[in-house]
This record gives sequence, structure tokens and C-alpha cells, in this order.
Amino acid sequence: MLLFPAMSRWAVVVALAAFPYVRSQGLGSPFHQDRAEIATLVAALTALAAAFLLAGFAGLGLFVGVAVLAAILGWAMTSALGGMTGDTYGATNEIIEVAGLVASVALLPHGWIEPLWRTLNLIQFFGGGIVG
Repeated sequence: MLLFPAMSRWAVVVALAAFPYVRSQGLGSPFHQDRAEIATLVAALTALAAAFLLAGFAGLGLFVGVAVLAAILGWAMTSALGGMTGDTYGATNEIIEVAGLVASVALLPHGWIEPLWRTLNLIQFFGGGIVG
């Protein structure tokens, strides 16, 4: 539950950096920067670390899926509107969060999503006293 809000917010940072803003004035204009490489890199590393730590190796696949979905949504919205707006950033956030939850619900019963500490069997390493 912690992973999907982080990844959807990262997708918005990617959309801010990769796609033009359609209006000169609007609620999203203060967040759109011409040079957002550092913010995008920090957000990507944070989301990647969260994905790996909270969902293990499947989190890396979810991270790539979010990146692809963010690119598709940004391209579609830019094609339709000529750029992004505050509303399209919000829509991107919500769509990616729901898509991540749906993908996780599909993967969870098959045991593909495991936290990294469980994947590496750290419970036995620490004597089982930290997490049950």
C-alpha cells in the first residue's frame, strides 16, 4: 500500500519533465520546470528503491510498467491537448496508482510480490524477532 502512491507521484514527476505544459497560467504551471533532470533523477531513485524494498524483484517490473504507462499517458494527453495541464497530471497520478494496485492484486496470489526482507529470508537471519 505504500508503494503505489510513491510510484504514481514519480510518474507525475516524469510527466512534468518529459511533456510540455499547455498553459502559461494554471494550477500546474508552478510545478513545470524547464530543467527538472535532478528532481526527476532523485524521484526515480526513490521510487526504484521503494519498489525493490517493498515488492522485491517484482517491484522492478512494476517500476518499468509504471514508466511505460506514464509515457503512454503523457503522449496520449499531449496529442489530444497539445500538452499537459494540472488536471492531466492528477489523472496520470490516479490512473497509475489504480493500475499498480490492479497489477499487484493479480500478482500477489502467485507469490510474485514479496518484500525484499522476506525474499532474502532475513527473518531467520535476525532470529525471527523483528517481523512475523
